[in-house]
Amino acid sequence: MDVRIARTAHLFHVVDQLSAWDQFCHSQYARHFGALSEQDRALLAKHAELRKRRGWGGGLEQALYTDAPLDVALRALPADEAAVEREVLGHFAARVDALLERERATLEAFQARLAAESGRIAEFARRCARFFGSPRVDVPVFLIADPDDHDCGGGYNGGRLTLEVPRKDDVFPIFLHEIFHAFIETRRPLLERSKVDYQTLNEGLAYALSPGLIHAGSGDPLAADVAADAAAGKTLADAFARFHRYGLALRPLLKEALDDPRQTLETFLPRAADVWRALAEVEAARGSTYRLGSLRSLFIFGEEGALYGRFTKAQDRHVFQRGHSAGEYDEMFDRHTKSGDTVALLLTLDGPRVPAKYADLLPKPWAEIEAALKKGETVEAVHPARDLRVVVLAAPTKAALNRLEEETQLVR
Repeated sequence: MDVRIARTAHLFHVVDQLSAWDQFCHSQYARHFGALSEQDRALLAKHAELRKRRGWGGGLEQALYTDAPLDVALRALPADEAAVEREVLGHFAARVDALLERERATLEAFQARLAAESGRIAEFARRCARFFGSPRVDVPVFLIADPDDHDCGGGYNGGRLTLEVPRKDDVFPIFLHEIFHAFIETRRPLLERSKVDYQTLNEGLAYALSPGLIHAGSGDPLAADVAADAAAGKTLADAFARFHRYGLALRPLLKEALDDPRQTLETFLPRAADVWRALAEVEAARGSTYRLGSLRSLFIFGEEGALYGRFTKAQDRHVFQRGHSAGEYDEMFDRHTKSGDTVALLLTLDGPRVPAKYADLLPKPWAEIEAALKKGETVEAVHPARDLRVVVLAAPTKAALNRLEEETQLVR
């Protein structure tokens, strides 16, 4: 374990989180820096585009989570990518440097704590090594300044462990959660042969460990997360709800397996697969929980475009994207819609139509809408139908429809 407080790692990490390129990016940095300028947003978009191409662990982490100077670190990237990161990270450098210096004492105190806890960490590593059959894992750890007293997180990607260290909350359990990920990664080929998808199994194991078995303070934070997810109507389709629920279900089995020297990952995985099948069966039997929760839903019918992009990360609603087949309408209307939800119908002149049995969702007959589109006009309308708020966006071409999706204020 090599614990570092590094400027280049900070530049990359903070900008990466600010860019919000993925649903797993952390939001406290955006809150800390406040309103961003047009130039800020344009540069973050350039970083996000590069980041999406590379993905998690795709090379940027290996190059930029480092204590080498930025110019040296960028040599590991192709020239065009290095130019993008040099421009973007340089633009935000002064703000990130100020945050790092403000929080340096907090980071150094946690670095000293890890040194003081070396015996506990070594014992934890020995238990993991026995269970996973991985005698040694080398983990470079990058401590990251956190502008929030409580909101924090960690990650293990590209062989690098990052840990955001807040001033008040104890992140040692999160540190162990990420170390567990490092051991899990050593057995990735085995886990990928399981009947549970790799991400779900990986995160389920880590959440079962922490905050499941190991957490700061009193109470049961993992059980509380599962209860909150249920109250919000979240299902296994939601990533974090899936991790929480699967982790809670795995927790007693994982405790038993870590305590029993006869159990290994190989003996554990069949039981973990059985747990996942049981969770999926229970959810299927219950039907949709979207109708049980307080959150509203947005149902978008049509080809994925700008409208879905605007709302896909919304925290105040569930968002569905489906095509115009009768089966997809049936799935949503029979199982998921509830009073007050919004339905958006996206239509083009040459594209699929609303199924005949759902024609009442249109504010006027299709023939009238089609006539307007043939004249080169667009149609933007909202009306109530089936106790839902129905928005119709129609345009002659897909490009025109995409512009309408970007500009409409009827979906809000």
